[in-house]
Amino acid sequence: MKLYPRKCDITNEGMQQGYCIQEGLMYIKYEKDLIKHLREIDPMQGELSDDFLLNDYYQNDYYCWTEWDELDDDVNYTIDGTEVCITEEEKNWNVLIPRIKKVKEQYDIFSELDYECFVQMIEDAVWNDDIETAYDALIQMESL
Repeated sequence: MKLYPRKCDITNEGMQQGYCIQEGLMYIKYEKDLIKHLREIDPMQGELSDDFLLNDYYQNDYYCWTEWDELDDDVNYTIDGTEVCITEEEKNWNVLIPRIKKVKEQYDIFSELDYECFVQMIEDAVWNDDIETAYDALIQMESL
């Protein structure tokens, strides 16, 4: 199951990249939805071109385009916007080990490099008793 760190407030889809409105007050996945949103803010701007409107709001720091490279520590989303919460109970070795084994059994779906990197991260995390790193590696592999 692929997970996404943000959810679009218009389409409710999980998103890896898109528009961040007012430093995280709202997230929009598609430009057409951003334009519609900007026009709803001030209906008097109906005469302005889409490009002018986008540029004006961008220059005034109302929104920015961004990509999220990492999943969130606590809440992520599926493509259909379903929230996936991570509880503290899930962040323990007794829960992680069976999930790690399951990912290892699905080796054929990963590239050689992804798999080797995953195994190395898990081994390092177990050796250092670093459950956060192991958990992060697991989430990344499960989301491929």
